Amino acid sequence: MTRRLSVLALILAFTGSLKAQSAPSKRANPRFSITISVQPTSLKVGSPLTCYATLTNTSNEMVYLFASVQWMGELDFKIDVRDEQGKRAPLTEYGRQVKGESPIPIVQNATADVILHPGESFKREIDLSKVYNLAQPGKYNIQTERGDEGAVAKSNIVTVTVAPKVMITPPNTWGVGVTGASLL
Repeated sequence: MTRRLSVLALILAFTGSLKAQSAPSKRANPRFSITISVQPTSLKVGSPLTCYATLTNTSNEMVYLFASVQWMGELDFKIDVRDEQGKRAPLTEYGRQVKGESPIPIVQNATADVILHPGESFKREIDLSKVYNLAQPGKYNIQTERGDEGAVAKSNIVTVTVAPKVMITPPNTWGVGVTGASLL
């Protein structure tokens, strides 16, 4: 019995050392940078909001990436939108699917290999209004990130202002003294 336990311990120790040797090393720093801009920076509730993300290889080696072939930037970058208090903006149903917070996952049909030589860039558009519900007026901070073999590259932070939708009441064109009238 003792001999069997010794053999088992030896096998487990050997297997563990093989796993440790074959585990990929983690990077201390990402090999790329991410820069974002948004259009527009001021908008009304319900208006579309697009984020433009550029990932640039800042290393002196080639970088291999997987990217969505559907041109869905929200699948290529982790997007974070927060209000002035630092609370995450509410997600749409699609946004919950993208973030993996919905029982109905996003089915990505295919990915493509992207090879970036030193100094080359990879660009994507992200329709933020599809991912986040920005129905509450206020200021929102937007940032994207992407992992690189254990390291994480974070973009600059961009702030947008969402204003309330203004309902304009047409002037009274029926003449002076008309009150309580309604159109049928």
